[in-house]
Amino acid sequence: MKLPIEKIKTLENNSTLYCVDILVYRLNPDKKVEILSVLRSEQPAKGQWYPIGGRILKNENEMIAAKRKVKEELGINIEIKNKIGVYREIFDSGHFDGGENLDSLSIAFLAVLGNIENEIKIDNTIKDYCWFNPSDKKLSPYLKQLIFDSKISHDLTAPTQDEFIISGISKFDKLN
Repeated sequence: MKLPIEKIKTLENNSTLYCVDILVYRLNPDKKVEILSVLRSEQPAKGQWYPIGGRILKNENEMIAAKRKVKEELGINIEIKNKIGVYREIFDSGHFDGGENLDSLSIAFLAVLGNIENEIKIDNTIKDYCWFNPSDKKLSPYLKQLIFDSKISHDLTAPTQDEFIISGISKFDKLN
């Protein structure tokens, strides 16, 4: 069930949103890890390369929500490998013009795309998508943190708090 915009604004301005984020990877033909990232077309994190993700619906299981968000945003099915962690982000801006900051508590999952021939069809919340090398400089600090914590690439260091602030996240915490 979709809520009216005014109710969403009230919720966003007065509570912490409960979300999922999904770090999707694949092995390319050379058996190298590639990370799927989306270029966000909406706030928060508009214009940044970010993981797929979104709100968990009432009474929805987190893993089901993760699969649903990937299917809605990209039109593909994934296999959840494991939970990466729980993260709290406080963005400088919310989804709406003139709105307050956005406080998000996200459960992040690692997922694999088995068939690299799956056709991706982006929805209107995404401007573009790309498969990246895990150490690519274009990736957001949050995505770099997920890659670091997932241990799928051993050549990375965790991003600094300054990198998060520059990207529009005024506060970032890993909760486990």
